[in-house]
Amino acid sequence: MLQRFFPILLAASCLTANLPAQKPFHELPVPVATRIDTLMSRRYQPSQPGGVVMVVKHGKVVFRKAYGLASVELDVPLEPEMAFRIGSITKQVTAAAVLTLVEDGKVDLKAPISQYLEEVPKGWRAVTVEQLLDHTAGIPNHTEAPDYKSRMREDLPPGALLETYVAHLPLDFEPGTKFKYSNSGYILLGMLIEKVSGQSFPDYLHQRFFEPLGLQGIHYGAETELIPGLAPGYTTGPKPCPYRSITQSFAAGGLVSSADDLVRWLQALYGGKVLKPASLARMLAPLHLKNGKELGYGLGIGFRQVLGVRLAGHAGGVPGYKSWAEVDPATRTIVVILNNTDAPKGDDAAYGKAIFMILGGLAITNP
Repeated sequence: MLQRFFPILLAASCLTANLPAQKPFHELPVPVATRIDTLMSRRYQPSQPGGVVMVVKHGKVVFRKAYGLASVELDVPLEPEMAFRIGSITKQVTAAAVLTLVEDGKVDLKAPISQYLEEVPKGWRAVTVEQLLDHTAGIPNHTEAPDYKSRMREDLPPGALLETYVAHLPLDFEPGTKFKYSNSGYILLGMLIEKVSGQSFPDYLHQRFFEPLGLQGIHYGAETELIPGLAPGYTTGPKPCPYRSITQSFAAGGLVSSADDLVRWLQALYGGKVLKPASLARMLAPLHLKNGKELGYGLGIGFRQVLGVRLAGHAGGVPGYKSWAEVDPATRTIVVILNNTDAPKGDDAAYGKAIFMILGGLAITNP
């Protein structure tokens, strides 16, 4: 959740610039899967926490492999079907949930959030649902609060979470005039979903999305429940990751998923099985500030150009885990990278770009 889709893309775009290029792909009779495996094998060490990489092209799985250890203490290797905390990739699911409520006529994107949540601080009352979704609301980000790390173990309901960290603060800027990533905005959206639907956030996602789509490997990641197949998370060292209550992630980053079910979710989303065409188009439309400037973010999804193609995706980062999921909507080509460490070698955005280059038949250098 703490790691955003942007601005890491700027760094990723130049990571391959300083090394000599390989021969053109047409001179290298090497299968795509072999090239991806060679790339990722250089990233992950067998004796360290690792990751699962899954690639789908034209609806077919072309690569699916696990690297490194699920448990360093027990020397248990990762398996491709294991689950990971996916952090801010959750935001696209939250955004889709809000859009289903819009489709049901229960929420208006242009309406102020105070129309649905009476407890919103006075200074925030004019912020719209849409501005929360695209991070132009100016809501202060609670994960940037000075005392956040010292208090992230506390179990705090959503309202209490905002009250603890940011509800006393004014907006960072006039809504709609700037883009600033805010986990707090998505906490408010989770509260909106609960208030309007009459269900808990996890129950709404399971009833509306996961159960109908048969996604048994996606869960709300509460620490009080056993999560089948969940790989433990690590940090630099490697050492066990610091504990953080799932209540402090909530609708901004609280989901757990296997690579398989994250791919299935993305296939369903971009295949029109989650939202109506108009809603999906709105989700994928880049935001515009009040001054007309276009930015590379839609509703819970960020964008970048690779090989002249606009890709849509998001990063995730919570203690012990980093994740990456990116799609070429035109061909529904999907790249998913899930790590059970919050300090993997290199940058997921750079590796994701390299994989898309391999799929495009281009030579690459190591990220």
